Amino acid sequence: MKNPAPFGDAMWVRALILFLASGCASQSPPKSSSSALDSRPPPVKGTLDELASSVPVAQTQTITPDAPPAKQADTALAPPPPMDQPAPKESGATRISHAALGCEVEASSSNMKFASEGPPSALVDGDLTTRWSSQYKDGQHVILKLPRSVAVDKVRLHWEAASASKYSVAISSDGNRWETIHAYWRTSVKLEPRTDEVPLKGREARMIKVDLETRANPEWGFSLFEIEVVPWSGKP
Repeated sequence: MKNPAPFGDAMWVRALILFLASGCASQSPPKSSSSALDSRPPPVKGTLDELASSVPVAQTQTITPDAPPAKQADTALAPPPPMDQPAPKESGATRISHAALGCEVEASSSNMKFASEGPPSALVDGDLTTRWSSQYKDGQHVILKLPRSVAVDKVRLHWEAASASKYSVAISSDGNRWETIHAYWRTSVKLEPRTDEVPLKGREARMIKVDLETRANPEWGFSLFEIEVVPWSGKP
């Protein structure tokens, strides 16, 4: 039979356990340090209207895109015409040059009662502001006598308002035999300046005759600013 533990030891152990339990229960939880930082934002005081009025309103700025740069005028000079080609004639030019310039002219009649009416030489002076005028009757003619035979491309008749409603153009090499190359006839013609072009396409001519048969206005004669003879260039 075993001997029981001494009574004094058991009492000691029990007393120690009771002491430790009473000590732990008497301790209060540690207080948080007053110096610790509070991460929460401070409370907001005031009414909703006061708070709304205190919030700064962002200003709106309208941004206008930059205007495109103005287009600069092209100040570059146009290149000059090639050396083998004549410079283009200015619009409204009153001076022209042609194969019959200054040649001898024979006219059936002339009328120079008014300052604007001139002699037959006005037909080949290269000036589109001077003119020849016939007597005030039908059946007139004009003959250009070139200094030599010329291959002609075309003949241009620069009419004043006193034009012809019926006429023909003939060429000759000696003035004896004539070949009619163009005939013009209209029942009515506008009483205004015009230019008629008669193609010859390289035909040789020493003399050119314009037979003026019927006047556009019976109260006037026939009147031309210029009979322009364009030489043949050999190109179609």
